[in-house]
Amino acid sequence: LMGEVTEGQDGFLPVENSFGTEQGFRGLLAYKLKGKKAFFDFTQNPKNDPEVQDEPEPEETQSGQNSSSGGSQKEETEKVSVTFKIMAHDPKECGNSYTYKSDSSKYSAIISKTVKLDGNLTVYDATAEFLEENGISYTAKNGYISEIDGISELDHGDYSGWMFMVNGVHQTVGSDYVSITPGSTVLWFYTDDYRYEKGSESFGNAPKKEDKQTEAQDSSADTKTADTAADTAKFLLDTVTNPTVSSIGGEWAVLGLLASGEEVPDGYFDRYIKNAEETVKERGGVLSARKYTEYSRVVLALTLLGKNAQEFAGCDLTAPICDFDKTVAQGLNGAIWALIALDTGNYGSDEIRERYLDYILSRELKNGGWNLSESETAADCDITAMVLTALSNHCEEYRVKEAAERGLTCLSEMQNSDGGFSTYGEETAESVSQVISALAALGISESDARFVKNGKTPLDCLLNYYKEGGFSHTKGGDVNLMATEQAFIALSALKRLADGKQGLFGKNKFCDILRDENKAEIVKMAEKGIINGMSENVFAPEKQVTRAEFATMAVRGLGIDRGGEISFADVDKDDWFYGYVAGAYKSGIVYGVSETEFYPDGSITCEEAAAMTARAAAACGVLCKSSKNEVAGASEWAYEALNFCFDTEILDKNIPPKQILTRSQVAKLIYNMLKKAEKLD
Repeated sequence: LMGEVTEGQDGFLPVENSFGTEQGFRGLLAYKLKGKKAFFDFTQNPKNDPEVQDEPEPEETQSGQNSSSGGSQKEETEKVSVTFKIMAHDPKECGNSYTYKSDSSKYSAIISKTVKLDGNLTVYDATAEFLEENGISYTAKNGYISEIDGISELDHGDYSGWMFMVNGVHQTVGSDYVSITPGSTVLWFYTDDYRYEKGSESFGNAPKKEDKQTEAQDSSADTKTADTAADTAKFLLDTVTNPTVSSIGGEWAVLGLLASGEEVPDGYFDRYIKNAEETVKERGGVLSARKYTEYSRVVLALTLLGKNAQEFAGCDLTAPICDFDKTVAQGLNGAIWALIALDTGNYGSDEIRERYLDYILSRELKNGGWNLSESETAADCDITAMVLTALSNHCEEYRVKEAAERGLTCLSEMQNSDGGFSTYGEETAESVSQVISALAALGISESDARFVKNGKTPLDCLLNYYKEGGFSHTKGGDVNLMATEQAFIALSALKRLADGKQGLFGKNKFCDILRDENKAEIVKMAEKGIINGMSENVFAPEKQVTRAEFATMAVRGLGIDRGGEISFADVDKDDWFYGYVAGAYKSGIVYGVSETEFYPDGSITCEEAAAMTARAAAACGVLCKSSKNEVAGASEWAYEALNFCFDTEILDKNIPPKQILTRSQVAKLIYNMLKKAEKLD
């Protein structure tokens, strides 16, 4: 508990969270009272002793002066109108699977009524009073109502129970921490699975129609967003025809198009790579003397295009952002993007990445946010969102996860009533775009209840800036290229999240496989130690595979014991691959090219790999009666093995039999074989 004390020692974290401070204070009192009396034991309270009387408070007249005559003139609390709706569904029809968000049309009202209540009540107290006055049974404790009209939590499964909304918005705290307001509507509804209620945006006018129409409306909204993204991609391709090293019309456009999955003309990304190469050469590798975010931006783009930024145009573009002192001289912004760039390609040492992480965490403000300036005390939404994007790759650390949660709370509190965000008093498309990108990086939907204000999400707000294929900087303004690029990245981030893909700025093991079609298989094989990188962060997917390397991968993948005696003249016992080749040969997976030679350094062709793979698969129990039908372009001895690999879908039929295989293709081949043999987790 004491580890959660605020820096000023005047409360408990999260910062400016009265609930945390109240509960922490109660915890301290309970600890202090241990062995003496229970915390809630008030029997010894002097106010409960009839012999101890408080001095009477002097009564005041209407004019505020003490009055020695006349009775009490206590002012009555103002009454306010509040509408209550208690909604539930038919337990015989629901199948324990109804949610208000998806099945609102099948809910009916236990009671729906507008009443007048004291204006100082919480939703919890007001609901209890309302239910009592209308003769409806309920069970409530500690701010939570667990049963209404005989319907209790857990009646319909482990995640069922009562939830509430105020004016259509899910609340992030208990009902005893939310006050009623004049004219407000409080809805209590029973859900069979609260996990799927997040994101509900309205309830007062929920259409009483079939589910298909609700689904059609959701689909229509998704279609609108998809159409907007497609139109924006076209706008960028028409506007940024020759992307180069630039903060506008350069890397951000490239990154957005890369992430979006939208169709991009052949050669578009190659033009950027060529332009970047020319720029780096012309400048001798110096992109900026002081603005190190220039390096981070270019490193990101090159890495996500499958290039190793450590060896680009004869320069190591990661070296400047591995210089901590010079990078942070630019400010917090420099540290944020340096960490993102280094994580994306697994560049630099663990020490430098940890140093940036420590620096970013040290700059957290008391309200849980971040600001570019060290002298500012108020959080800025843009910088806070960028920090959360950087932290997203490190949330396995408890301290980072806690900081990210505080940052999310801060952003939620900064959100405007229309779902948008402002920086220095001005609401902009870039601000809401940064927040959407940060949420996606953390795996959080932009319709998360914490980010729905008056039924509006950040995406709802962002789309208000859209016009003529692009986005404006401020609402109603002209199309702005910077705003368009940032908005497009946000839309692309949301799409990747919805499709279950890795975030655009996610941490990667290898910097040169991000555009490789076999990326997932490469990562899986590397994680299992079956196939290694050429260095810590370089895989070299296009490098050809030797016969010795293939034998090594097969032995590792199948768990075959290394060792044994082999008598090939070109395989020496001191060779690193001797044990692997011996194990593969002993198991009957590989043969020599002759009785005396193995040819370990020879590149392996598709048909040779097929023969080895077919024998390995058979050894694992993968059965398939394959023909010896002719395979165009293949050697006759390889027909049966190739047909086996084709029939079992281990090998891609489109690879020519005599083509030399790359490391990427072999990773996919071995992955498919092990998956077919059920030897993968």
